[in-house]
Amino acid sequence: SKDDDTEDNETTEECDVDDSDCEEVANVAIQTEEVEYDWIKPELDVWYSGMLLNESVQFITADNKSDSMFTLRYYILSLPGEGRADKKQLNMRCENVDTNQWSYTIDDCTVNVWCRRFLHEVPHDELKHWIITKSSSRLKVVCNKVTVLHFHFSADCDSDKRGGKMIWSREANSAEFFCEVKNSILLRTIDN
Repeated sequence: SKDDDTEDNETTEECDVDDSDCEEVANVAIQTEEVEYDWIKPELDVWYSGMLLNESVQFITADNKSDSMFTLRYYILSLPGEGRADKKQLNMRCENVDTNQWSYTIDDCTVNVWCRRFLHEVPHDELKHWIITKSSSRLKVVCNKVTVLHFHFSADCDSDKRGGKMIWSREANSAEFFCEVKNSILLRTIDN
């Protein structure tokens, strides 16, 4: 639809870091332990909050291994009178390094079982610049300028999970990032 096309164009314009910048940022960080402003090297098994919701969440991975897992948790605003935010997650995991196969789950939209739903055509590059955007109609995941997931809440939820559309279509007021990767990852934040 026209609205989705507009959102896609805006998402592309919002990303002010191109792949060559990401490669340079990642290589410097991996080789020297120095990280540029507004990028951090996340620690294993730590939740990182403060993601910019008016922009896409961005992270860079290298040395991807099978079972490498990343989670983006959104705090979705409640309906008037509910007084709480719903915590909903997008989870992605590398299933096979050789074939570069990644599976994903989305709370209340898909079954929370690995290897049921897969990202499409994830680039085989060692360095991967991931950009994740949530709108009221969809979740979009881009890896090295390739759209690997364009999940529409109204059309793509599992048949028994249609209620997820009602939650995910609401605005989020914050997001957190979590990784189960021992090294070689950078996360873009507001500031440190």
